[in-house]
Amino acid sequence: MKILLLRALFVFAGLLGIRQMAIAQFINSRDLKQDPLKLKVCMARAKVSSVGDFEINVKYVELVRQTDPDATFVIADGGLTECILNAGTGKYGPFSNSGENWGWHFIKPAQFKPGYSSAEGIEILTKTCGEAAKSKVNRPNFDHYSFFIPEEVPRVVVHYTAQQAANIAKGPMPRVDDRGLPVAPYDIEI
Repeated sequence: MKILLLRALFVFAGLLGIRQMAIAQFINSRDLKQDPLKLKVCMARAKVSSVGDFEINVKYVELVRQTDPDATFVIADGGLTECILNAGTGKYGPFSNSGENWGWHFIKPAQFKPGYSSAEGIEILTKTCGEAAKSKVNRPNFDHYSFFIPEEVPRVVVHYTAQQAANIAKGPMPRVDDRGLPVAPYDIEI
């Protein structure tokens, strides 16, 4: 009986979250009204140098500020960090960090249509990449090539030195390896 009640609660919470997303009004992080002094302290204690580019649900901000009127928001450790006055220590600083959800999301550039992981998108990307590769393949001493499924470059781009790349090649496949080509977050790599 408890399991059934727990499942019903999860379903209700999921539906509520979907409803919140459908009616959400998001604002840019630059338009948030944040106390400059508290924001400076939050950034210093979260060890970040800028607020970061994100959009946040106005209702989410109102909900958080009902209990903590001085709450500030910054991007740290790959997620949204909320800073508040800690009642236990009396210090202002990071309280929680969460990944993208109904309350906030990163601002991304226009995405590739029809999508890099759809059958149509893979066909377009493969054809484009194949055409670009012809000049590289038709050269002396060329012995092989490899093809991987297209993937979006993550928000944090890692550039490896030649030695690091050689060491990584001996271990598990890294998610991003630019191989000397310039890449930026949200680019599509094949």
